[in-house]
Amino acid sequence: MDRFPNEDPASRILISGSRKYVDIIKLMSAACAAVFLLYLPIRIRQLSGSRTKNGLNLKGCLKVALGILLFFLLFIDVIFIPAQRVDLLIAALLIAALLSSAAALGLSLLLVLEQRQSARASDVTVLYLAVETMCDVLLLTMPSGTSALSTVSYPVLARCAVHVLLLVLECCNIGYSIDISSDLQPLEESASLLGRLFYTWINPILLQGSRNILVTQDMPPLGRNMGPESTRTAIIQTWSTRARPETMKTLPLALLRCEKKAFVAAIMPRLFLIFFRYSQPVLIKESIRYVMTYPTDMESSRGYWLVVSAVGIYVGLALSTAVYQQCLNRLKLVTRSALVGLIHNKAMESPGIAYDDGEATTLMSTDADSLDGIAGMVHETWAQVIEVLIGIRLLAIEVGFVAKNLQPRQKAWNAATQSRIGATSSFISSMKVVKMIGLQHDLTNRVQKLRGAELLVASKLRWVMVYYNASGQQTTSANGITLDTETAFTTVAILSMVTHPANMVMTIVPRAVAALAGFERIQSFLLRPSLQDNRGTLPGRSLVSDVSFDPLTKPNLAVQIRKLRVGHKQIILDNVNIDVSLNSLTIISGPTGCGKSTLLRAILGEVVPVSGSISLSTKRIAYCAQRPWLPSGTIRDVIYGAKGVEGAVFQDLEGWYNTVTSACCLTHDFNSLSDGDQTQIGSRGLNLSGGQRQRVTLARALFARCDILLLDDTFSGLDGETERTVFDNLFGETGLLRRLKTTVLLVSNSSQYFESVDHVVVLGNHGVVDQGHWKDITVKSAAIAKFSSGNPSNTTAAVSASFDKLTAQVRAKDEAELDLARQSGDSALYGNPSSLSSLNWMVRLM
Repeated sequence: MDRFPNEDPASRILISGSRKYVDIIKLMSAACAAVFLLYLPIRIRQLSGSRTKNGLNLKGCLKVALGILLFFLLFIDVIFIPAQRVDLLIAALLIAALLSSAAALGLSLLLVLEQRQSARASDVTVLYLAVETMCDVLLLTMPSGTSALSTVSYPVLARCAVHVLLLVLECCNIGYSIDISSDLQPLEESASLLGRLFYTWINPILLQGSRNILVTQDMPPLGRNMGPESTRTAIIQTWSTRARPETMKTLPLALLRCEKKAFVAAIMPRLFLIFFRYSQPVLIKESIRYVMTYPTDMESSRGYWLVVSAVGIYVGLALSTAVYQQCLNRLKLVTRSALVGLIHNKAMESPGIAYDDGEATTLMSTDADSLDGIAGMVHETWAQVIEVLIGIRLLAIEVGFVAKNLQPRQKAWNAATQSRIGATSSFISSMKVVKMIGLQHDLTNRVQKLRGAELLVASKLRWVMVYYNASGQQTTSANGITLDTETAFTTVAILSMVTHPANMVMTIVPRAVAALAGFERIQSFLLRPSLQDNRGTLPGRSLVSDVSFDPLTKPNLAVQIRKLRVGHKQIILDNVNIDVSLNSLTIISGPTGCGKSTLLRAILGEVVPVSGSISLSTKRIAYCAQRPWLPSGTIRDVIYGAKGVEGAVFQDLEGWYNTVTSACCLTHDFNSLSDGDQTQIGSRGLNLSGGQRQRVTLARALFARCDILLLDDTFSGLDGETERTVFDNLFGETGLLRRLKTTVLLVSNSSQYFESVDHVVVLGNHGVVDQGHWKDITVKSAAIAKFSSGNPSNTTAAVSASFDKLTAQVRAKDEAELDLARQSGDSALYGNPSSLSSLNWMVRLM
């Protein structure tokens, strides 16, 4: 039975074509609804196991109402299905309408659960609503050609409006009341699918940046899988389970296993990018064909679908490019974070002297920077190879002559380029040997000949492109095949798309070689032997708090050294035996170069002894080096450190901080500084004097409240009065360290403090010259005085004079900087035309 009896034959063709596409769109919508219904039970089960995060507010009720309204609108399609005849198409349309209606009911239920159980919009819900909205838009914009089809568009228009409202409510998910921890949730992860696809999640940051200056605290946190902690943990665990023996591929494979999810995530966007790129020649071909046959094809809907295809291709091209680049940026960040974390972990396991040459810093900066794009290079390699193969295949379909000539000439050009690059790389790497034997001129001529051969081979490929560019003006090709406008434009488009990836494949070769060199450097650093902690553990402390040096009663020991020998080729310490009692103060003295700092580093575990043993009561040790190390930040942050005091109440930290800074005589410095303890230290303490740096380092060690404190000539940079005050505050009868019962080993040659200590160790001749209480070794004070610091009063006067001179120099430097920063002129004066005219009149008068 004729459904449109009153229409003319031309309209009948348009109506029948439109009805066919309408049925296809409905079937596609039903297929999407079927997939949604299959996923619905899985998602409901996931949400039922999670705790309730939000209540059903007004927004949730509105979603449910719209879902129920959508069900009735979709059920109307069942009414419009003709019942006069029953065939396969009618049955399919009936099933499609029922599936869409059931999906609407399931959507209502899912929206309620998502509102209550989830803190983010469901990706499946957003994807389903987006696909349904696009199907409705196609049904509304499709040329119908008859009023009979136009009547169907009213329920479709209402249905499209409901879909759009639901999509907006679900994507603009600002109504969720999330707990406090969600303030630290990454914006990208909390955004909806369309928000991540169109990058609308970054708009709040841009809006805030347009109003105020962005600071570090305004930046959102990184994702769970991109944070430095998780990346560091994952790469260390992966590297520890590597295959042995190690090869050149060990580190790249470990890196690939660590970032496997991020690496795989970039594959699908790259495939979509290839698809949309090579859809363009097909679109060009179909567009030219439509234009050439327009008078006879004007009644069909082919032009409409060409417009839809163009919109889909170029929108898809933009979105796939953006998503792919975002995946590459993630890979760069994860790769760099993983490599830096692995290098830093190895540096922390190495002796302190192993990274004094800056090797670890160079590997973290230069080598890690050169390798952060290695994953993108891998993706571009396989993708461009696929693009070349697809392009050659399309050329073979369009014009056989191009396919037969382009492929061998492209291969020949690639081979010639590779030969020249290989010869040049070999020549440069052996430049010293080449110059020694005098072959530089011969090899230079050889490289020039290879370059000439490469250009000759490349010209053959270019002549193929010239031929087809020129043949577009002709009607036939050389072999008699008709070369019309459609074939010519399509062929030129494919040729331009094939040439770029083919050239990029060759440029990846030297980059890959450089990347392998970076991997080799990092891997050789990682495979070095780590620092082995061979220190033993002494028995637990006694409950008796007082320390006795009675020879009949052996006191509890904090440090016990037996037959210690340090140094392989050159002996530094030999046959060292020292007992350090708990809660005691021990001074280690001796001439320069006798091994005092080495002994402290051995106790710390930074130096591995050749023989002998070191046993400790605890491994909670604080250490102040002879050259203080201070990170960048404020004085307060540096003293507090990373974790603060273990076991202390948070409210007591401020009081403990004041006690420590007062004991180290830093309160006066805070009063003299403009920002107080919020003063920036600068790089390696550049903004502080030498004595201030040592006292800040000492305060940081005291703030940690460790059981053992190692001080390597910490008071050497202080003036006499400050040194005496700090020593009394810490080691006096009521000193801070005495009250804390901390075991202290102090390297110092100041004999003025020897009477105040519990034990004195004198080093010399690669061993211990003498040790014991100062009263027991006082007969040898003349020998110790040879390397003592001298008269403290004279030293104090000299240091004070030097300090005054330094203060005057700093003041003069600050005044000079102010003079240099003063504005010397205003360029706006010369941009004023009236000023220039006045100046001209003055010159004329003169």
